[in-house]
Amino acid sequence: MGRPATDALSGEDVRAFTSYAVNDGVARPYGQVPTDDRQVVFHDQRGAADPPALDREGFCLARHPTSVTDFSDHDQVITRYLPEIGELVRHLTGARVVFLQPNWVFRGDDKEIATEAVNAHNRVTTMKTHGVLHADYYEQETAEALASMSMRAVGVTQRPRGRLLGINTWRSISPPPQDRPLAVLDRRTLDAADFVPAVINTPNARLNALQASYSEHHRFCWWSDMTQDEILVFLQYEQGRGQASTVMHTAFSDPRCPAGTPGRQSIEARAYVFIDD
Repeated sequence: MGRPATDALSGEDVRAFTSYAVNDGVARPYGQVPTDDRQVVFHDQRGAADPPALDREGFCLARHPTSVTDFSDHDQVITRYLPEIGELVRHLTGARVVFLQPNWVFRGDDKEIATEAVNAHNRVTTMKTHGVLHADYYEQETAEALASMSMRAVGVTQRPRGRLLGINTWRSISPPPQDRPLAVLDRRTLDAADFVPAVINTPNARLNALQASYSEHHRFCWWSDMTQDEILVFLQYEQGRGQASTVMHTAFSDPRCPAGTPGRQSIEARAYVFIDD
């Protein structure tokens, strides 16, 4: 691993806390792993001369206006938003076909964990923001299963050729500033020794997730004052890169955010593509 990530502040960088995991060698469910709260630097990429790229750091910010006028309208999410995400991912990856996960996630600290079946194919999950550094999954078996589920939702039963990418998208649907923005960890600054296994149990699946123990090499990135016309795109899985392909992420409390700022609300949607190298 190279030199430690800089601890110096510049521009709109902020120093705030995130929850790492204690790596004591015991596998536990997500949320039950002992935490190690550390103050780290979150590097603001707004206006960066060399902005992060999907095939390098594992994430990027895209300008992506949406035609959705009400994100609480499930029909608009299904008929407008998810197809828009498909077009964005196709543009970013060059994939011929994009398979969208038929469920999406709303986050906000006013929300409780719940999953609602919208129809026979689509589900919406609500949950609070989380300040725990994690990756939702990292194993090929899990990525293939999630991609297969998304393919079956549109009647596709045969796996396309190519390397599988599992992609997450995150959009703030509340105006800037965000009191609890999302930060992503430059995957090039992760080491295998940092990983701490954790299991996420959901009503529909059991995911072998990852948390991380602290390292001075980690480099956190974020974008300040995100608008609804912007979207953060990051990799959850890239076939051929192993655990190092996943982008860990966490919410954090921006200490500069004015008191009384309404809590941020966000939507996440996931996609899967097969890339011919």
